[in-house]
Amino acid sequence: PRVLAEDTAAGWLILEDLGDDTLAEYLKRKPADKPALYTQAVEELAQAQARLEDLPTESVVARRAFDESLLRWEIEHFREWGVQARGLAFSPADDSAFSGIADRLAKRVASYRRGFVHRDYQSRNIMVQERPDRGTPSLVWIDFQDALLGPRAYDLVALLGDSYQEFDRPFIEARLDEFARARGLSTDDRIELGHEFDYVTVQRKLKDAGRFVF
Repeated sequence: PRVLAEDTAAGWLILEDLGDDTLAEYLKRKPADKPALYTQAVEELAQAQARLEDLPTESVVARRAFDESLLRWEIEHFREWGVQARGLAFSPADDSAFSGIADRLAKRVASYRRGFVHRDYQSRNIMVQERPDRGTPSLVWIDFQDALLGPRAYDLVALLGDSYQEFDRPFIEARLDEFARARGLSTDDRIELGHEFDYVTVQRKLKDAGRFVF
């Protein structure tokens, strides 16, 4: 969104009013537009990642990251809220197994190369604006105040593993191919992106399962 005025020292930022059409709402009216809009979303994400590779040192995004401790804390949300808060319990053996898997998963995801991550790039945080002059809608991102550094697949997982949409695997693979082309990835790197996507999906969905209960 366009910034209309700011007094950040006093805590104020006035942004463009983007209306009420989130991508989620827009697709209820025009479901046939889904492939084209998701292609646009992944290509624009690729452009954003490329343009934001070199962040200013004073950027708040550059000062925080999905490190191992944050990823592990998010996974713990599942045990605390997805299991215990619902009156369920792991057996001692399951509890130990879960801890070991969670440790390894957090370590693996934290090891991926880091770049700009919106953190919640999904259909309720992408606004659609009709553009008669262009013939295609514009997508505008909101809810970006939690942006940080993290794995390149994270926002792809948020978008293509969206809890408010349904996707089959061929749709996901086609969008990953489009992202890879937009970033100029090699064949081997595209394969690795798929592996990263699946591991990050497990981490994020464990977090989501607990967070929705919370």
